[in-house]
Amino acid sequence: MTQRQRVLAALEARGPVGITQVDFLLPSVVDGRQPITRVGARIEELRRAGLDIESDGRRDSCVVYVLRSTPVESSAVAEVAVEEKPMDWKSLIPSSIAPRSAVLGWED
Repeated sequence: MTQRQRVLAALEARGPVGITQVDFLLPSVVDGRQPITRVGARIEELRRAGLDIESDGRRDSCVVYVLRSTPVESSAVAEVAVEEKPMDWKSLIPSSIAPRSAVLGWED
């Protein structure tokens, strides 16, 4: 079972009470499995899959996520395409402080 599927199952089980990040942390993970540290990211993936998930207030200093509707096809949840673009870290560092090659005259 993927983290996305676990978060969806918890959303469905908890109903209007909703879930928070704390529900997936130790010592008492809501579904008894491994902790999930990025619940917000999984919520965003589920939203992109077509679920209506509201951020409904706060509990335990965390946002409460509540499922309002489910997609017609539950397989869509498992198939959410997550965009993974390689980061061009060189564009983030000014050239004056960018790491340089130890070999003189060599450019990468």
